[in-house]
Amino acid sequence: MHLEIEAKIKVENLDIYAQRLKKLGLHLHRQYTQRDYFFDFPDRSLFQSDCGLRLRVQTDDKNQQILLCHKGPRSADTLFKSRREIEFTVDDLNAARELLEALGCQVSIAFEKRRFLWVLDECSICLDEVIEIGYFVEIEGPSEQAVDDARAQLQLTDEPHITESYAALLVQHLKNTHRSQTLELFF
Repeated sequence: MHLEIEAKIKVENLDIYAQRLKKLGLHLHRQYTQRDYFFDFPDRSLFQSDCGLRLRVQTDDKNQQILLCHKGPRSADTLFKSRREIEFTVDDLNAARELLEALGCQVSIAFEKRRFLWVLDECSICLDEVIEIGYFVEIEGPSEQAVDDARAQLQLTDEPHITESYAALLVQHLKNTHRSQTLELFF
């Protein structure tokens, strides 16, 4: 378990931020595709309590990793999104899905994103392309100060950060485009 502290900023182009990271003397750490399956109970009680239950398949050109994650409710009175996160690897995607379904959960939304991971000081900088909703810079670090410092180095301090998850943004996008019954969005 750890505390996730992050700032997420919608951007028009990821190349600008990759160039800024290179000018800081950094190199791309890892590139992968993430396929996320968000589960909830039929009464949507996890969503209603601002929690998330995610099963992720993370793939790069060399291997695949399967992660199960519970995200607790967001903390109030914080500058950036902050929440308790419990995440661990599992060996069998189908068995993990079966377990979650046996507990009464069902997939509420599943989607893909392409993630380009950089490391800046104590922070992970993720340049994300999320299907249908665009490009984002996500900065995660051990403290609000570390996240804010990284945001300043990337010249993003004047840009508003988003506190909603990608899943919530996609659900809203699907409602806005009258496709609220769509559950899976993959490249």
